Amino acid sequence: MPPTCPQTGPRGRRNGVLLVPHSIRHSYVTHLTEDGIDRRFIQQQVGHDCDSSTAIYTHVSNDFMNTALSKALAPAFAGV
Repeated sequence: MPPTCPQTGPRGRRNGVLLVPHSIRHSYVTHLTEDGIDRRFIQQQVGHDCDSSTAIYTHVSNDFMNTALSKALAPAFAGV
């Protein structure tokens, strides 16, 4: 029987999500993105050649996406 941690349960799962060391990498990229850090800097930090590879690692919140979309579209609707 695999070891069980009181916080993550069997096999490192928490709320049905498998927690592995690679999860830290995804969290790092997501937090940098949500904090407004330049995408090229993030890309260099994780050693990616393509920005599209870095985008796969980003799991931003719905609030962040909605705010970013509103900011991007605001100039288009300023005269409406």
